Amino acid sequence: MTIMFIVAERCGWLSEGAVRGFTENASRPVAALVLWLLLAGDLFLPVPSSIVMTLCGAVCGFLGGFAVSLSAAVFSAGLGYGLCRWKGREMFRRLIQSEAESIRAKDWIERYGAWGVVLSRGIPMLTEVISCLCGLAGMHPGRFAGLTLLGTVPVCAVYAYAGSRGETLGFGTALLAAFVIPGLGFAVLHLCKTTK
Repeated sequence: MTIMFIVAERCGWLSEGAVRGFTENASRPVAALVLWLLLAGDLFLPVPSSIVMTLCGAVCGFLGGFAVSLSAAVFSAGLGYGLCRWKGREMFRRLIQSEAESIRAKDWIERYGAWGVVLSRGIPMLTEVISCLCGLAGMHPGRFAGLTLLGTVPVCAVYAYAGSRGETLGFGTALLAAFVIPGLGFAVLHLCKTTK
């Protein structure tokens, strides 16, 4: 993902002019479809989802951008979950090629349980690994869907809002969604555990 981001930046695809040109020249439905496909394919492609979700808000407004981002993110999570639940460890290895990411995700789930699924939704790369791991572990589909929605809704809302307000690339928002929201969640979780 980092390499794709660097290449895109060096080629000028992420410059304000390029982004503004895309949002001004493409029709809203076409732009929304392209953005949805990018986010939905995040499981297979190193898509900078924070930037794409922010663009959804810029192109479609807050509610439209939120709907595009949420539906695509949930689809991608469900796809990873479903493929690994259906095809097992072989599919998990194909989708998650990094052994280090796999170990990190397992530790994450063991440490935080269901809240680990919820709070991972804004953390790049970890979200895909955890979706696949939940499928591999045989988590109930309804439980996975509920936890995924619970964690994905605030992240998509933050990015869509930033895009609709003109924060085209939303780097400040990316930091908020990727670190502050999960950080607050972990702080609440920690407080709940220590007060028992």
